Amino acid sequence: MNAHLMHTKLTVALTATAALAVTLLATTDAHAFFHTSAELFAVAGGSSTTDVTSTLGGMEQTPQALDRDDSSGIGLTLWGVFNVIPYAGAGLAIHYIPGLEYSDQDRTTHEYGSELDLNAMITGTIPIPVVQLTLFAEGGLTAISLSDTFVADNNLELLGDNNASTFGWNAGGGVKVGYSFVPMIGVHLGLAYQLYSAPLFDGGRTIDIGDENSTVDLSGSRIRLDFGVDVNFL
Repeated sequence: MNAHLMHTKLTVALTATAALAVTLLATTDAHAFFHTSAELFAVAGGSSTTDVTSTLGGMEQTPQALDRDDSSGIGLTLWGVFNVIPYAGAGLAIHYIPGLEYSDQDRTTHEYGSELDLNAMITGTIPIPVVQLTLFAEGGLTAISLSDTFVADNNLELLGDNNASTFGWNAGGGVKVGYSFVPMIGVHLGLAYQLYSAPLFDGGRTIDIGDENSTVDLSGSRIRLDFGVDVNFL
């Protein structure tokens, strides 16, 4: 009788322990105090408009709008989020694209430089069996460092522009689906949409027929596909 009772208690204890382990695995991400992740992302699609306005001898020239596809390739994201309340967090995200490139309709590629985004980020987590579904929104500062090729192709030295880096804004959001191998470490796949805008240069020069001034602004949107490794701190 005692042996049977002990066996029953042991079975109940093991079952409860297994259920607790599954629950912790499924909800650790949502209740962790701090989340951090490193992501590799690919630009899966996007478009941009390069607006060119200029004046010559005080007369406004015909504006140009160059529509191009985003062909930037891959980039890296680092982010960290503190849980403000269970299932909701706030933090910072950094995105870096080492080769910012755009293509014409004839597939000619134009190298612009590199892009660095520093964003504020909010997240909301929906716990479902086995995986975590995280929705996020972000926005902040965009810095574009112009390449030597871009400067040479657009005669920026002649136009007197000394700004190798320009600053604008970006905003977006997306969704991530994560899985934890152990309570503190997991992986995720994500899909994000981003809007951005930044001035590329504003400068002028003096030629025979008068002063020439030009301004070029870049704006567009892109879709990112993310793969990341997560670390969660309780």
